[in-house]
Amino acid sequence: MEYTQDLKRAYKTSAILYIAFMLSLVIYLVVFEILKAQITDFQGFLEKIDFPWLRYAFFTLGLIQIFLIKFIRETATKSLTTVDVRILTNHLQRMSMLSAALCEVPVILGWVLFFLSGNSNDFYVLLIMSFVLFVMYFPRYANWEDWIKSKISH
Repeated sequence: MEYTQDLKRAYKTSAILYIAFMLSLVIYLVVFEILKAQITDFQGFLEKIDFPWLRYAFFTLGLIQIFLIKFIRETATKSLTTVDVRILTNHLQRMSMLSAALCEVPVILGWVLFFLSGNSNDFYVLLIMSFVLFVMYFPRYANWEDWIKSKISH
């Protein structure tokens, strides 16, 4: 398997970048805690959320990421018909980075919800949701290798 070295290199790069995306959650949390400590009586820019549907919408959008990432990855991988290992490897890297970016959506929604309502619990729940997404969609070398093998064996 002459492609193994290139695949391993691509996977390693993707894993490092994915971990960097995951570490952004720690940065979000630290900045959030500093901000919360500095502004102890923050009630949100809306003072009181008069429309509870907004919270539900944000939580629903966060949950939708689970299915959206899966759908995008499956759709994009099924439509790829090439047997060129370089193109397939680049595709896996792009899907990994797209997945990582989409995994951050809930924590960003948490920030927005906090600024609107002042409720820090919303931020924490959406932060955890992002973390779970990162764990769910972390790239796995065995999956990459199996997928490449299935594509070039056809």
